[in-house]
Amino acid sequence: MRLQLAHHKTAGFSLIELMISLTIGMLIVLFVVSLYLGGRSSNRQQDDNSRMQEDGRTAMFLIGKSIKQAWYGQPTSYFIGGLRTDLQAPGLMGCDGGFSTPSNLGNATCANAANAPAALQLSYRVDNTPNPTLGIGTDCNNQQAAADARGNLFVVNRFYLAKSNNADPFPSLMCAGNGNPTPQPVMQNVEDMVFTYGINTTPNDDDRTADMYTDSVAVALQRSPASPGFPETGYPPLKDVVSVGVCLQIVSPNLTNPTKQTLVDCRGRSRTFEDKRMRLILRNVFAVRNNSGTSLLAARPAPAP
Repeated sequence: MRLQLAHHKTAGFSLIELMISLTIGMLIVLFVVSLYLGGRSSNRQQDDNSRMQEDGRTAMFLIGKSIKQAWYGQPTSYFIGGLRTDLQAPGLMGCDGGFSTPSNLGNATCANAANAPAALQLSYRVDNTPNPTLGIGTDCNNQQAAADARGNLFVVNRFYLAKSNNADPFPSLMCAGNGNPTPQPVMQNVEDMVFTYGINTTPNDDDRTADMYTDSVAVALQRSPASPGFPETGYPPLKDVVSVGVCLQIVSPNLTNPTKQTLVDCRGRSRTFEDKRMRLILRNVFAVRNNSGTSLLAARPAPAP
């Protein structure tokens, strides 16, 4: 008996079918890659935003802590106008365009540079038994404050913007404290900083609340001038400043913003940025507690309008 084997013809993929399969596969790969890159970009954007928020809150806390303690001194004697304290220097100084030599606390000359970030210097008395671990008796860099001839400790903190490294694209918020001659960066990528001064233009009233606001130190000095005789019986400059508003314009370190960003900056200008960096505006207002209550110095007439 003769067996006859059947031959079955097996057909392969045609060129068209192969191209369709490759195309579908590429589309799936592109879709997966797009999802991955989109998720990665979103995560980086969220990380940058969280870091900016956290660093900004830390910077605000440090500046606000100094503002709230400005002008503090222990009473030393009483005279007709009130109490005299052992703080023998202005507790609050500001420069609209920054200090001419910001890292030198011995030089209080303002640079007066147009559209430059503002700077602020604050002074106050601290405990004579410092504890850097707990932040007691220390400056903004957690260094022991400087002592006077009697061993009493006084803090001087100066906040300003400068590049901590020449390779940095944006300046950092710097703090120079009198406990250490070397300024330290508080946070990086701060594009601008503006201070707004709340002034009590009727210094002889009882409530000591702000009824005028300005971001110009020159205007603040006109409304709160010094009088001869400080620190004995005179009135120091800016003693009528009862609050300070702080505005920080922070920039993300990475190019994580997919579209251009429009915002109102610290100077009240509407601006559009197309460099793909996120920007965050942080604002807060802090009371100058030692000016908000009854003045510890002799009262003086209100400035002319």
